Amino acid sequence: MILPGLHRIPRKKDSPLLLWEDVAIEGAASQLIAAPYVPKHKRDGLPSTYDYLQDLEQERDANEVARVLYVAATRTKRRLHLVAAVKLDSKGEIKAPANTLLDLLWDSVGGEFLALPSPFQGEARPVLSLSKEDGGALNAENPHLNPPPEKGREFIPSLIRLPYPAVPAMLQANTPTLATPAYEEAAKEEDFSSIEISSGTLAHLYMEMFAKEGIANWPLERVQSLAGAMTRWLTQQGYDQAESQTNAKRVMQALLITLQSEPGRWILDRADAQSEYVLAAVDGERVRLHVIDRTFVEKGERWVIDYKLVGDNANLQQQATQYRPQLMRYAALFADEGHPIRMGIYFVGQGQLVEL
Repeated sequence: MILPGLHRIPRKKDSPLLLWEDVAIEGAASQLIAAPYVPKHKRDGLPSTYDYLQDLEQERDANEVARVLYVAATRTKRRLHLVAAVKLDSKGEIKAPANTLLDLLWDSVGGEFLALPSPFQGEARPVLSLSKEDGGALNAENPHLNPPPEKGREFIPSLIRLPYPAVPAMLQANTPTLATPAYEEAAKEEDFSSIEISSGTLAHLYMEMFAKEGIANWPLERVQSLAGAMTRWLTQQGYDQAESQTNAKRVMQALLITLQSEPGRWILDRADAQSEYVLAAVDGERVRLHVIDRTFVEKGERWVIDYKLVGDNANLQQQATQYRPQLMRYAALFADEGHPIRMGIYFVGQGQLVEL
């Protein structure tokens, strides 16, 4: 299924000479309202009955267009191609043209455009084809990644599949996760910046994937290939391209350090452990949810571990001490278990576990 020209603004329909609508009225029977067309230069500037009926018609048309797009996208049997092009607006930003099918899809696919380099030195983003096959994730195809043609020669662009993927399923915008709000709540209490909170959330999500899928399935080459996916995820959170790229690189380097560190592999490579383990406890007059990054029993001892993403120059012992009250709350949830409890903060970017 190929849906081309999603960036094109549809032609406006001619205004009919007469509009009518059966309008429901609260507490009374519905009424038939009709209004003739009045040229703009003869209107008094105030909304008319005709304008009201026309707004209803336009809303109905917009809903029908969205429905047709949904049907086209979800009835695909094998592969879906979404083809569109965007240009820089007057502020130099990349946005979908208003009132287009691309505008309807922008929250889901906008990051794909932002993640691709422009070969036109800021003039415009190239045409982008987004394909989805057999229920998988979106893959971006950009026909203008080829070098520009020599003058006088006809250039026939070819589609090139980018070597690396779209955002993993766990990072899709419509996938609920308990890791994100839990980390954000804690980080806000610690006066982190917005991008630091999102970067920490992203690192937590990948750590959860490592633990669930097994680190054997995450060779270093695979992690190194995910800079584009991480950048797209951050742009979808509302950050600009440069800031997203910088912090995606930071998260990727932290995860690489973890996968090469002995403490990191010891924490992650355990079949008997729980990740993002949710427990509820009564706190005064309310029930509070606690999300524990990693917990397991090792040699008869219960380990409770929390992940943190901090700067390279941070004093890890001092940083870990700040989180002792948080870890003590988590440890109290296992008090009736009977195992001695050990607590630790694992610093993802340093590959070190600091026990409290």
